[in-house]
Amino acid sequence: MVGMTDINAQAAAARENARHTTGQFGTQEHTAPGDLLAVPVAPADTVYGIYAGDALVSTGEKGAGMTDALHRARTHVSGLRPAPGETLPTITIRSEGSDVAVTLPLAGDRRIVGWTGYGDAVTAEEMDKAGVSLTQLSDVKAEPFIDLGPYGEGDLPRVEQWARDSGFYLSNVYAYRDEETGGRHINVALNENFLWNAETQCPDENYEDDSDLDPDDDRPAAEQRYDAWLNEHEDVVKEVYLEWFNAEIDASYTWGDGATVTIRKTVPYERFTESLVIEDVHPLLSKYTNEVDPGSFGSPYVMGEVRRRVEARQAEADRHAERAERGLIALR
Repeated sequence: MVGMTDINAQAAAARENARHTTGQFGTQEHTAPGDLLAVPVAPADTVYGIYAGDALVSTGEKGAGMTDALHRARTHVSGLRPAPGETLPTITIRSEGSDVAVTLPLAGDRRIVGWTGYGDAVTAEEMDKAGVSLTQLSDVKAEPFIDLGPYGEGDLPRVEQWARDSGFYLSNVYAYRDEETGGRHINVALNENFLWNAETQCPDENYEDDSDLDPDDDRPAAEQRYDAWLNEHEDVVKEVYLEWFNAEIDASYTWGDGATVTIRKTVPYERFTESLVIEDVHPLLSKYTNEVDPGSFGSPYVMGEVRRRVEARQAEADRHAERAERGLIALR
């Protein structure tokens, strides 16, 4: 939980100016973005206290970090022996000198997650590496793990909504449990149209006549030709997408509108909360968006790699045929 406190106008203005309204995950919504102390304390100056109810039971060294605080909190819990009928007290980690605290989950159904001013989600264990303290987070809470129900699989509607709000075009986000590891496989199905730049890939001036076209196909010539090229080299396209994005292509019906690219990500159960799934999926979607667009500055282009491999395979086939023609090898 994050406690209420007075915030001076100057500090509030500084915090607002530092916040990105459309950060890494689009517009952010926090439960209590204005509940921090006026002057956030840097990690090197932070002292974390462990409280059982209202009682201070452990105080860490200045700068020891959240990892140390978690260890002390869990050690204290492991030594508690409540009498029959009694319950364990609420254990909180507090940034001393402030009223900013977070409750330690006692059951295995939650994970402490905090959000930086830029909208990045970090676990309590990651705070030290990220270089942030409790008072520097815009929000922090014990976030529940996603419940996939009795069958261990299902859609992730809130992750889907986040992706759509962030401008990604997708069909759905689906997750299921790995029976061997207990991790979660996440499939993000994106709507794709591989024929969007057909006129660039197969311009009319490169063809002497229309004998290669289907007279019963009312699509533009470039679309027909590029569709045929993709069909011919489908194995290379799928090979590159699998290597670059860990993605599977479903273009059984069409390479145009209606094709689907499913990006796969596996996360350990410890990261299976909505915010952490978004944190892990976002870079995959950003990478995909940049690398399927030839206009992304400084980014490789996936279809450029497809064409390079197709041309390399064709060149090897031509060399093989030439050597066979010269009798250097036997044709099979």
